[in-house]
Parts: sequence; structure tokens; C-alpha cells
Amino acid sequence: MSRATQFLVGVLIFLVVSLFIIGIAGAFGLATGLLIPTDDSELREYDTSQYYIEKIEADGQVDVQAPTGDDPDPGLILIDDAHMNEFEEGEIQELKAGLMAYGHEVRVVEEGSEFHAELEDAQALVVIDPTSPYGSQEIEAVKEFEAGGGQVMLVGQPDRVEVVGMELRQINSEINSLANALGVNFGSDYLYDMEANDGLFRNVLVESTDHPLMTDVDQGAIYIGTHVSAGEDSQPLLVTHSTAQRSGGETPDTYTVATASDSVLAIGDLTFMDRNTYNVADNERIIEAIVAFLSGVEP
Repeated sequence: MSRATQFLVGVLIFLVVSLFIIGIAGAFGLATGLLIPTDDSELREYDTSQYYIEKIEADGQVDVQAPTGDDPDPGLILIDDAHMNEFEEGEIQELKAGLMAYGHEVRVVEEGSEFHAELEDAQALVVIDPTSPYGSQEIEAVKEFEAGGGQVMLVGQPDRVEVVGMELRQINSEINSLANALGVNFGSDYLYDMEANDGLFRNVLVESTDHPLMTDVDQGAIYIGTHVSAGEDSQPLLVTHSTAQRSGGETPDTYTVATASDSVLAIGDLTFMDRNTYNVADNERIIEAIVAFLSGVEP
């Protein structure tokens, strides 16, 4: 079950309980006459069109071509799964397919003991929402990898509670244990937008900047997102509308959700790549830009 689906299950459980309580209250009201209007009362009319949920069209496909001309040769792309990383196959299959279409070998590292050895032969490293912190030796290994020409992609998500079966599970990201050493910081709260969204306040619509990687991107959608900050050598890739807010209760503002330097790309959401949402708005074009970045293709 994807992160977005788990969140929706929680919402549905809440709605079912709420409707049950409302039903009891309604029955009580009818029995006691409390909900029966008097002859002098006026029944208000409501415009139900204001509650219509408009979803963004989803119809694109990830289209990555094999390298030609001066494009860099394909190599080994590592995806870290040795730090209790919070991702499922369905959430990365479009990214993996794009990388393999370029010609890369994609390898998921599940054991910490393999991490150092695999990193020496890799062209790029993808780190997705770890919930176990990186040790000092691992951090130094990644810093040396990046300084030596390796490309690094960091994917973080906010701290959250997810539905697992009939239970709630608290998930705290440890992405900053590595990201901070690379000059990046992820927020721990989630973003929401009551106006610019894909049918639900947490399905936040984002806009591209004029960064060369975003040439083919106009608008994207993220579904469990947080904000990202980075040093002066990084530039924003994707930002929210000015109506976005943080779950901490701050006033609406524009927040950066993706940023990139020459060697480190950071994005505060995984769910935009999910098999159910990868082609909403221009999400598929964002995935293509990520493949180009990890491949070392000049934008």
C-alpha cells in the first residue's frame, strides 16, 4: 500500500466514525424534536458546487532515451535500502524504468556491509526517506563519493503517522543525518494548500523555476511533501504556490520543495513518483529530469 493510499485509508476511517456519530446524533434529534424546524424557521439553501473536488489530469508517460553523442555513458545507480528506508517497489518503479531506459544498471543495496563496496563502483546514489540514521563512516563515504564526481539524490518526507492494518505507526525520517552533511536540510512538518491542490489539501500543486533541469516542467503535484533548504551552490527546482502552509500553523508562503546543485538533488516528496501519481500534471517530466541529473547529462 502506497503512502498516499495509507493516508486516504486513515481519512476514510475518520469519515466513517464521524458519520456514525452524526447518525446517532440525528436519530436522537428526530426522537426529541430538536431537529424539527418550527413554522417560523427558514431552511437555508447551500451551493454544493463549492465542494466539488477537481482532480488534475493524469495521462503522460515517462520517456527516456538511450544516450547519444556526447551524453555520458550509463553506469551503476545505487538505491539505498540499508537504513530502514520508507519506500515500496511501486513508488520507485517509474524512476527505475527511466534509469534502465537510459542504459543504467539499477541496484538496491539492502545490507549496510555492502554499502561502502557498492558505492566505489557507482555513478549515482539515491537515498529515499531513511528511518535509521547514517553512521559517521557512512557519511564520510558519501561525501567522498560526491566530491569525487558522484551524483546524489536525496528524497525526504515529513514525520507522519501511517495506517498499517488497523494500527497507527509513527514514522520519523532520518534523512537529515546524511543531508545536513551535504548542505541540505529537510523539514519535518508537512505542506498543505487549501487552494492550489489536486483535490485534497495535502495534495499540493508545485510550480517549476527557471532552472535548466525544469525546461519541460510547468506544474507538478506532491502528496506527502515537506520543504527543503540548501546552500548557496544549490538552486530551487520546484516551489509551492504562495497559498501553501506548513502543518506547524504558519501563515501562507512560497516554499521550496526541490533543489539541486551540480552534484546533489534534494526533493521533499516521494509520492509524486508513485505508480498512481507519476503522470499527474508534469510529474513524469520531473522524473525524466531526475534521470538526466543522475546520469550526469548537461541540462
